[in-house]
Amino acid sequence: MHKHGMIQSSSNPPGWLRPFLKGAAAYHFLWALFFLFWPGQLFVWAGMPLPRYPFLMQGVGMALLLFSLGYVLAAGAPERHIGIGLLAFGLKVAGAIGTLAYVLTGSLPWGSLGLVVINDILWLPPLGLWLAWAYRRYVAQQQLLRQEVMRLPQALLEAYTDAEGHSLADLQASQPALVVFLRHFGCTFCREALADLAQERAAIEARGVRLVLVHMSPPAVAGRFLMRYGLADVAHISDPERRLYEAFDLKRATWGQVFGWRSWLRGAYAGLWRGHLIGRRLGGDGFQMPGAFVVQGGFVRWAYRHGSAADRPDYREMAACERMPAP
Repeated sequence: MHKHGMIQSSSNPPGWLRPFLKGAAAYHFLWALFFLFWPGQLFVWAGMPLPRYPFLMQGVGMALLLFSLGYVLAAGAPERHIGIGLLAFGLKVAGAIGTLAYVLTGSLPWGSLGLVVINDILWLPPLGLWLAWAYRRYVAQQQLLRQEVMRLPQALLEAYTDAEGHSLADLQASQPALVVFLRHFGCTFCREALADLAQERAAIEARGVRLVLVHMSPPAVAGRFLMRYGLADVAHISDPERRLYEAFDLKRATWGQVFGWRSWLRGAYAGLWRGHLIGRRLGGDGFQMPGAFVVQGGFVRWAYRHGSAADRPDYREMAACERMPAP
């Protein structure tokens, strides 16, 4: 028996976004043609000496041509090509600041600011709204917490034991258990998850919820690794063949789920800023997706299956979920 209802879903692109991106593609295409065929004309209008190397301006035209193609791709799938939006927004800001600096130092005439307004400043609000929508969509996609009623086979629960010999059946018999399936120990997001669990452990256990970790490494290796996070005494179950992962419907990832733009951005933040660097050893299948489940009495009550390796569940929220009556 398996029922579920999703708490939140992702939003669709706003109605103006695709037409804007198509217009941006046409606009940059026209500028690309201008620089390719008339590389010195802009200098003539500004009353400046012609460039000594016109092919440099033609290179700008080629770059604009690539941007035009990028906008065409983004118009087809704004959520998939947000990297183009990030790059465009950054270049518009840099272009405005750079031109203003040249104007203030006398290297460019004040009339250049009009071109900055047209080519840079006016583009920032719609590009910013695109990025804001993409961020909201990303946050919505992280809200993957589902209320479920899924019976787990008793034989399965009894077959898997922690390092102390307690079966999963025992660990969730008398109290709800938050069963967290981890990625391999070399993964930045696995390390971030363990740090989050170490921080939230007291709040989770204060609600009468037992924390149980499932991993793909040998028990001794896992014990030493978990000790770094103060979690060595937490019940942890080794599942190197990933059969328990499969029983909880946790699949192997696609390339996009592991190497997509969200993983790169979140990985840079979690790895470099928060210090959860990449490990030298995988310690499991690098494409196995993680998840978290509230389990009691042989039933899954709540489930969080990651849509991306970069997703970050709120474990305290899961522990606070109301218990569902057994069906």
